[in-house]
Amino acid sequence: MTNSNGLTQTLCELEEELKRLKAAADHISDAREAATNAAEVAGNLVESSATLANAAEALIDEIDGVDFPKLLGNLDLRLENVKLQLKDVERNLSDELKASREALLNEIKELAQQQSAIQKRVKQNSFLFIVIAVLVLVVLLLQFAL
Repeated sequence: MTNSNGLTQTLCELEEELKRLKAAADHISDAREAATNAAEVAGNLVESSATLANAAEALIDEIDGVDFPKLLGNLDLRLENVKLQLKDVERNLSDELKASREALLNEIKELAQQQSAIQKRVKQNSFLFIVIAVLVLVVLLLQFAL
């Protein structure tokens, strides 16, 4: 009977481990979903910044069409400096957004791999739990049969 108590205790411990692994898998799944949402937001930001950059470029082109040197002297030179600064800001923003998006996608891939590994361990532990449970039942049946 001591042996079946030990097996029962082992089964309980395995059940607890399965619960912890299931909770960890759930947390990873939640984190993966949050990271996916963040990646989508980052993608939307890249698209929005491109639209904004195109609109800014169109506006600058329209402003360039006006003969500012006649009207306001050195304003044309200032606008060109602003144009260059906007291009630098656009480029920097675009690079940062792309890098953030890539980092998020890499994190999503890592989380997916971790989730897959945990799910594999849960399946393995579930199988072991079933095998041990069957063995315990067989031992108990044999004890009662004798």
